Amino acid sequence: MAALWAAIGAGGGAATHAMLAAPRAVPLFVATPIAPALAAPIERARGVAAAQPSPEAAAPEESAAPSATSARTSTDERVRGTASLRAERLLLEAANAALLRGDHASAIASLRKHAQSFPKGELAQEREILLVQALKASGDDAAAEQKAKDFKQKFPGSMQQETVDKAARPR
Repeated sequence: MAALWAAIGAGGGAATHAMLAAPRAVPLFVATPIAPALAAPIERARGVAAAQPSPEAAAPEESAAPSATSARTSTDERVRGTASLRAERLLLEAANAALLRGDHASAIASLRKHAQSFPKGELAQEREILLVQALKASGDDAAAEQKAKDFKQKFPGSMQQETVDKAARPR
C-alpha cells in the first residue's frame, strides 16, 4: 500500500513539475476585435479597402438635439483619433518586426508609408528613430546620419535624441 501511495505522489509531483517548468509561449501581440468605426482607418493604413457602412448607419439621426449632436461629434473625433493612432502604431510595429527579422527594405517601406499617411502623426518621432535604425542596418550610413541631423532640427530638445545619435554613430 505504501508503494502505491509513493507511486501516486511521485507521479503527481512529476506532472506538477513538468507543468511549472515548461516554457509558456507568450503572444507578443493579441488581436482583439475592434469596432467598425475604428476598422476603416486601420484598413486604409494597411492598404485594404474598407467595407462601406450602410446608408442607415451613415445618416445622422434627424431628431437628435443640438447638444446630442455636439456630444456625438466629440465622441466621433475621439474615435477617429484613437483609430488614427492605432493605424500609426500598426505601421510602426510592422516596420519594427521587419527590422528585427533583418528585412531592412520592408522596414523602410513601412516607415515611408507611415510618413506619407501620417506626416505629422503622433508617432512621428518613433518613426524617425526607426528610420535611422533601418537605414543604418541596411548599410546606408550617409542617409542614417542625415536623418539623425534632420531629427535634431525637427524635434529640438527631444528626449529621444540620444537614441537617434546612438543609432547613427559609425560602427
